[in-house]
Amino acid sequence: MVADLPGVEREELDLRFDDGLLTITGEHETTERSETAASTRSRCVHEQVRLPGDVDADGIEATYRNGVLEVRVPTDEPVDEGRSIDID
Repeated sequence: MVADLPGVEREELDLRFDDGLLTITGEHETTERSETAASTRSRCVHEQVRLPGDVDADGIEATYRNGVLEVRVPTDEPVDEGRSIDID
């Protein structure tokens, strides 16, 4: 799974897996100042993905580089390669 999160720092993100649900949350604030005023912008991230029941929760790995969060979610069982089906 890949999530584009430009401008968000790694320390501002939280990634959790609980009961088949992968949740990404985070908040990024920026403050812009001029000679007469200051403004603060806030960006909130909240994404949830339901994963299949055969996820190896202990094997989940995540990396965050250049605003891109990549989450690798292994499964307990090998993925079925599929099979050919005859058409009558």
